[in-house]
Amino acid sequence: LGVAAGAIQPGPRPPLRLPSRSTTPVPRRDALAAAAVVGCGPWCTPPVAGAVSGTRPDVPTRAPDERFARVMAAGMADYERRDDVRRMKRALFERIPADATVAEIGVGAGVNLAYYAPTARKIVAVEPNAAFFGPASSAAARLGLQQSSFELVEGVAEAMPLADDTVDAVVGTHVLCSVTDVRRTLEEVRRVLKPGGLYVFAEHVAAPREAAMLGMAQRMADPLQVCCAGGCHLRRDHAATLAAVFADPSDRLELHRFMLDGVGPAPPWPPHFLLAPHLCGVATKAGGERRRPTSVVSSLEAAITAANTA
Repeated sequence: LGVAAGAIQPGPRPPLRLPSRSTTPVPRRDALAAAAVVGCGPWCTPPVAGAVSGTRPDVPTRAPDERFARVMAAGMADYERRDDVRRMKRALFERIPADATVAEIGVGAGVNLAYYAPTARKIVAVEPNAAFFGPASSAAARLGLQQSSFELVEGVAEAMPLADDTVDAVVGTHVLCSVTDVRRTLEEVRRVLKPGGLYVFAEHVAAPREAAMLGMAQRMADPLQVCCAGGCHLRRDHAATLAAVFADPSDRLELHRFMLDGVGPAPPWPPHFLLAPHLCGVATKAGGERRRPTSVVSSLEAAITAANTA
C-alpha cells in the first residue's frame, strides 16, 4: 500500500511550531473549565469565517485557541487512560494496514498516533486549531516519526485540503460531535479515500432509549456544552448519516455501540459520563482489494468485554 510521490496535495499551511517543553502547570481556571468541557474532542473550537487559508470560503473555519488546547489536555487525559477506551482503540486501529498512508482529522494533541503511526508509511494530520501543532509535533517526535512521514496541515474536516482517492485510511475520534456539517464531513472522508480505503472512527453519541436518565442529563447539559465547548453536541447520532454516505452496494459499514464501563442506568456516575455512549467502527469504500480479517464488531466486543471484566 502507500501512495506515489506527489499524490497527496495539501493546501497552503503555516510553518510548524517547534515542540514546546514548557512545564508550566495548567491554570486553575483552565482546569475548572476542563471539568465543564466533559465531552468534546479537539475540533470543539468556535467557528471563525476565513480564519484558515486554503479552505473553501463557504465552510466555517477556526482560529487558534491556546486556552482550549490546555483545557482539552487537562480535561480528557483520564478518558484516554481508561482501559476500555484504550482497548477499543487498539481493536479499531489494528484494522489499518501496515505501510498505509493515513489522514487523521482533528489530530489534536496526537493522542491516537501511538496506536497506528509506528507502522504507517505517511501521516497527514488535518487540524483546524493551530494551537495543537506543538503538542501534536511533540507526540510525533516521541514516537520517532520523521518530518518526511508526518505532516501537519491546517484545515477543517468539511473541506479537507487533500486530493481525491489519495489515502488508505482516515482516522477520526470525537470529531463529528462538533463539525459544522456531519454529512459533508463524511462525504469528504469518502472522497479522499482510495478505493478499498478505510474510515476508522469512534464518537460519543446520544444515550440509547433504555438509558433514560443519562439521556435526560445529556439533554439538560447540551445547551451549555454547545456554548462552552465551541459547538460540541452531546445528542448527535451518526449511524444513519454513515449509512447514507457509505451507501454504494460494495461499501462495507461495520458499527458497534458500547457504554463506558461504570456508567449504569442511574447515578452515581464516573467522570465523562455524558460521553459514555459510543458509536465506533470501520467504513470501507468500494473498490480495491477487499480485506476481510476478523470483523471489527467481534474484535471490539471481545476487547470491550475484556476491559469491563478485568
